[in-house]
Amino acid sequence: MTKEEQLLAALLNANQELVDAFKCYSELEAAAIAEKEKRGHNRGRAEQKVSADTTVCVFGYGGGVPIPI
Repeated sequence: MTKEEQLLAALLNANQELVDAFKCYSELEAAAIAEKEKRGHNRGRAEQKVSADTTVCVFGYGGGVPIPI
């Protein structure tokens, strides 16, 4: 294999690892959302109330961004 072929193979391997990691993250995120919804349905309305100063962190390509809810 030439140096270019070796580099391309390494790049393709790294790309596949990233794709696998994002797939795993998406599956875990979906499971967490489903679990949260399940718990939410099992609680009374009073327990679901969120205070105005609560902040969540939204993750995207730019990293975590705090958003008040």
